[in-house]
Amino acid sequence: MLYPVVESCLPVEILKAWDRHRPQQRKEDSILTTEKVLENLMSFLRHEVEGEEHRVLAETAFGNGIKRKDTH
Repeated sequence: MLYPVVESCLPVEILKAWDRHRPQQRKEDSILTTEKVLENLMSFLRHEVEGEEHRVLAETAFGNGIKRKDTH
């Protein structure tokens, strides 16, 4: 029963993103094992962290310490 513990530690913004991302359950699959739900959540969090790392790298011009100019 780690899923409720992990979920309770996450910020609200992450929980909202998880709710939007969470695979929709079909009626015949209505009972997902908590192990599978936790696995899906951990995969989602891993992708979120990797995405943030990529954004930070892009903002700092891939590590040269120079912030990119905003072109908007």
